Amino acid sequence: MGCKGVTGRRIGRPRLATALALIGFTAWLGWSPTVNAACEPTEAEALGPYYQPDAPFTETLAGPGEPGEPLVVSGHVVSKPDCSPVADAIIEVWQAAASRRDHRQPAGVQAERHLLRARLRTDLNGYYRFETVVPAPYPAGGEHLRPPHIHFRISHPDYRPLTTRLYIGEAARAWDPFGEQGRIVQPERHEAVRDGTPYSTVGFDLILERLPRR
Repeated sequence: MGCKGVTGRRIGRPRLATALALIGFTAWLGWSPTVNAACEPTEAEALGPYYQPDAPFTETLAGPGEPGEPLVVSGHVVSKPDCSPVADAIIEVWQAAASRRDHRQPAGVQAERHLLRARLRTDLNGYYRFETVVPAPYPAGGEHLRPPHIHFRISHPDYRPLTTRLYIGEAARAWDPFGEQGRIVQPERHEAVRDGTPYSTVGFDLILERLPRR
């Protein structure tokens, strides 16, 4: 298994059906994620104020007509110390919109309440993917902006829960108070063949720590 840091490996996972089928085939072959040699757990962050439980299980965060550039995020969930895949992990993801509105959603409409939120389940290879839009930075008090990011919360009965964030683009690299360069990725931009709509892809592997055996 090739290993380096959890550095946002770029995994081209276009929305076109032929490309999806090709990458699905590599996963079927048992393709291994690229993670750090020591397989140290991914850095944790606070849950934040905008987490909402019970989002739907779906690979599509952005609803029809959601503004913003399409983004496909994919990766693997693996475990310390040997980078073995973690199957059936639950991944909760949520983010701000491309229009700079924050994570808060109008109450009362179920579909709208879970806009830009989803739950995912890893496959036998620990693999996951979802489609969304590139988030925008949003106000964080005064003149400060939170850099574009996506929240992740991963749970599995055999592993310690992990809450972290994936920071996206050069804006995040410039605004990095915690020095977590390993969770900053630069999207890889593609031109769609079918309809000419550009989209971006990023890869993000996550490392969990096993709970002590009872």
